[in-house]
Amino acid sequence: MYNLVGTNGTGKPALVGTQRILELPGAFIHLYGKKETRTGRKMGHITLVGSDAEQVDSALDIVKEYCSVEPLK
Repeated sequence: MYNLVGTNGTGKPALVGTQRILELPGAFIHLYGKKETRTGRKMGHITLVGSDAEQVDSALDIVKEYCSVEPLK
């Protein structure tokens, strides 16, 4: 599980990197429906499942690189 935590200020939340995450086999996005993001506020999480730890670790690296929750500008 990877926590989605707000970054870069306050505002209406935008999940960045969604398309890339949805392309990963075994990745599931869970958003909590909060109407405002703040730096450090937990907005949801991503669960990763796979046939072995190496596959899950590889997917986690991609999630960390591409996914964030930022305020709309």
